[in-house]
Amino acid sequence: MSIEVTVKQTGIFKKELPLEVIWGNQLKYGNFDGLRLSEGELGEDEFIAYHPAHIARGFSVTWKQGEREEVDLRLLTPTCQEELDDFYSCVTRIAGYWKHCVIELEGEPKKLQEFQSTRDDMLKFNLDVLHNMGKDESTLRAPLTLFCAFWPLVLGKEDLEELSKSTDLSAFRDYMHEKQKLDVYYAKPSFYQDEEGIFGAYAITEETRSVFPVEPYVPMGITDPNTGEQLKVDRWCISLFSITENRIVGRIDYGEFMNSVPEEMKTPYDAGNVIIEPIELKMMKEMCE
Repeated sequence: MSIEVTVKQTGIFKKELPLEVIWGNQLKYGNFDGLRLSEGELGEDEFIAYHPAHIARGFSVTWKQGEREEVDLRLLTPTCQEELDDFYSCVTRIAGYWKHCVIELEGEPKKLQEFQSTRDDMLKFNLDVLHNMGKDESTLRAPLTLFCAFWPLVLGKEDLEELSKSTDLSAFRDYMHEKQKLDVYYAKPSFYQDEEGIFGAYAITEETRSVFPVEPYVPMGITDPNTGEQLKVDRWCISLFSITENRIVGRIDYGEFMNSVPEEMKTPYDAGNVIIEPIELKMMKEMCE
């Protein structure tokens, strides 16, 4: 679910919309590659905006250099109150800069004041969605993956049940921010094919605190170029890269790697991932042996 807004400039003499108007004085931006955010980068015609003081789900902005016609903004729900306010402020800045424009909320034209008046209803809607996530039996039977600004977060049954008791969105805000502000490398798989079939490969770098899935998986949107369907992987492995020697010191089976990492070096990150503390070169070589 999402809140979708389009701002269309209507005047005869249309002016370009600078990027600075969109992000204002506080927002940051990045390009989402399907699993992680590359901070400070712009996509070809879209980017993700977020606030560094409360990193939540981010909102997408369809914009390109020299834009004079329209801008599309999309905010995933549920999100926190602060990010909802960031979203409404962003739309207000764009409308104020273009002056002669039309705001469409879910396809319905709104004047700026009308749009701003929907904020409280949207806030209540977000809280209702959060509550319902913790009561939906189909959701509680399996972890729920939420796409967020920096990377996905996986909520388990206990997380959802606890958040569903919230009287406001502050606990949800704190959860998302605390998870995404950590200085960690969020692992992303690459895919290859050899004589044995298609294999997925993660990489871990020497002395780097990292987040890895408990069970490897193919991210949403990765398809088989031959069939167009979700890619199916025959096996998973992990490459161990040494900064000291500037090379891959070895590649081992994914499950074998996870079993080789001492338990005291693994801590839960969310319902689907673990944090692996920095691994020294000596341990990497021992794993490969």
